[in-house]
Amino acid sequence: MKQLDQVQPQRIEDSAPVERKKTRSRLQEHFLARLGQLVEQLKTDSSDKEALRLLSRALYSTYMDCVSAGVGDEANGLMQPVQPEASPVQSEASNEQ
Repeated sequence: MKQLDQVQPQRIEDSAPVERKKTRSRLQEHFLARLGQLVEQLKTDSSDKEALRLLSRALYSTYMDCVSAGVGDEANGLMQPVQPEASPVQSEASNEQ
């Protein structure tokens, strides 16, 4: 029988971490899907100022729906590529001052 000080711990290398899929409610899936659609629309259709202003408001509203539904972290991940310098809503507010 081996003594405890002679036993070498085994290392498991190159093992990928197991990703567990989080279960989401239908409402959470709906808000995330809607946010994804709006992000894609923003990438493709951002020439008209009025449309961009309305799209920015829809994005914000849907993002807040995601946060209140408990999927804010996932929503942040979807919003990462968007991050504009200044949204039209912010620009209008600064012009009014």
